[in-house]
Amino acid sequence: VKTDRRYLPVKNHGKAYLATANELRERLPAGKILIGNALRARTPNKNGYLEHLEYLDGSYLEGWGHKKNLAPSLDLMSAALKKGRIVMLNGAPR
Repeated sequence: VKTDRRYLPVKNHGKAYLATANELRERLPAGKILIGNALRARTPNKNGYLEHLEYLDGSYLEGWGHKKNLAPSLDLMSAALKKGRIVMLNGAPR
């Protein structure tokens, strides 16, 4: 069952997410990268969750090519690349 994050039973799950990411980073061998599905073009978060790139090496984007998402996705990609982060695009035939 898929749920919206607003209905998760754990309060402050964002802090738990950060703790999990940091623990994973510590376990990774040197030279390995940590990528997540962090950036969101259309979200209530005004900056598209760019703050996740403070602890991730990059993000992949889904649905970026849809008409409504294209311009904000390009803005997010630009911001992420300016921070020196990796951007990977999910693509599928239509």
